[in-house]
Amino acid sequence: MSKKKSKTSDQAEVAKKAKSKAKAAPAAEAAPAATAAAEPVPVETTREAATEKSTSSDGIPATLDTSEFAAAWAEWLKFTEDRGIGLEAHDKARQLDLLAKMSPEAAIADIRKTMQDHPLKDRVPAAGASSSGRAKKERQAKKMSALDAAAKVLEEAGGSMTTQEMIEAMAKKGYWSSPGGLTPAATLYSAILRETNNKGAAARFKKTVMWSTT
Repeated sequence: MSKKKSKTSDQAEVAKKAKSKAKAAPAAEAAPAATAAAEPVPVETTREAATEKSTSSDGIPATLDTSEFAAAWAEWLKFTEDRGIGLEAHDKARQLDLLAKMSPEAAIADIRKTMQDHPLKDRVPAAGASSSGRAKKERQAKKMSALDAAAKVLEEAGGSMTTQEMIEAMAKKGYWSSPGGLTPAATLYSAILRETNNKGAAARFKKTVMWSTT
């Protein structure tokens, strides 16, 4: 009888130990998962990925990264290069920033209109013309400033002109041409306003319905 009780007691002890191990096992397995979940995501990696998505390899913003816009942009760069208008990297970046505010279709239309209305659109580069750095420097040295050229064409016209008319006359006479700007008339308008505000009566321009010389 005592042997039977002893055997029953041993079996109960084994069952108790088995239950204890079964409770401990899930807690041990859960620990690595909790540690893995606590690891932070590297912030720099996230920022780099966002930057790569924001622009393409040639600097075109992601919102304009279509084959049609890329072709129009390449055409614009060739247009300026063929006419001796050197666009620096910051000029290209500024223009792309402005175009990025439009849809790809609107940006393409804006580029096409700029080339169509550009005062140098009919200037075809001479065959074999040099585009060396020295030639560019010589051309730049002979150029007047935009304001000086505007004052000169106004004086020669003997009357009033709009800024767009001034831009066209300045380019036609070889006094000054836009260095690749998409809105040269607006830039000239701002420059004339600065002179009139800063110099007052001594300014070379006065506002009528259109601009005229003083």
